[in-house]
Amino acid sequence: MRRYSALLCILILVAICSVLHAAEYTMTGNFYSGTGAVSRGTSPVLMDTIEQPIVGVSYGCGLTLEHGVWHSGPESTYVASIGDLKKIRDYNGLLSIYSLPVTAGTDEFGDYIYIERSDQSGGVRVQPLSGSFSAGSKVHVLGKLGTNSDGERFIRDATITLCGTEDVGPVMLSNKDLGGQDMHYNPITGAGQRGVEDGVGLNNIGLLVTTFGKVSIVGSDWFYIDDGYHAHDFSIFNGIRVRCGTLTKPSSGDYVFVTGISSIMKVNDRLFRSIRPRTQEDIQISTE
Repeated sequence: MRRYSALLCILILVAICSVLHAAEYTMTGNFYSGTGAVSRGTSPVLMDTIEQPIVGVSYGCGLTLEHGVWHSGPESTYVASIGDLKKIRDYNGLLSIYSLPVTAGTDEFGDYIYIERSDQSGGVRVQPLSGSFSAGSKVHVLGKLGTNSDGERFIRDATITLCGTEDVGPVMLSNKDLGGQDMHYNPITGAGQRGVEDGVGLNNIGLLVTTFGKVSIVGSDWFYIDDGYHAHDFSIFNGIRVRCGTLTKPSSGDYVFVTGISSIMKVNDRLFRSIRPRTQEDIQISTE
């Protein structure tokens, strides 16, 4: 009898401690952090309790718990990685991906941003419905999957919520390695991500990278660099096209390091390497 009484006392003590130490969480955009939810009047209040799961999907109080993140938006399909995201064909269903760093913001590219995994294993373009987001931010994304006119997969009609900060550096790549091969590409469904013409190695479309070369030609909003690989894109110029917009361009003959988003350019349904620098600091002229 004493054993049962002692057990009952322990259970009561645990219950009291969980109530005393339950922490309330406030809403940030459409997302909540925490592992539990209760209803207080007409407003949901999130509680950190030992009774709630930290993964999976649960419904209540008008909220959805998806893999540890509460949100008040519509139900969506959770995607664990950018690689898994790009395996899915274009469709109108909502997809959600959480806690990824922004590598290029709206202050640099206007109406779209880029996000990537912290381990630099993949990046993707995101077209937000509204809002301004800067590189170094960390975000939750809820949106639909599409493919743009250059053949690049992206998240469209996206609701984006800030959830922290994190800086991710670029991956150093040769001109040859830029772009990479097809990744799980299905020409019938459009699932996966196409690689570039004569692509080698892992697909890196959407990733923040740095590459190097000698400036071979300069245009109005672009220039070409070549590290000796002599990449081509149906133009008369050898090298990689740097799509720099209004940024100040180097001179022909300069040796430059260019940091930016590994991208693609479609010409006659063939995809070629390109890179998109974000700021003037992304174009560094070598003095050696």
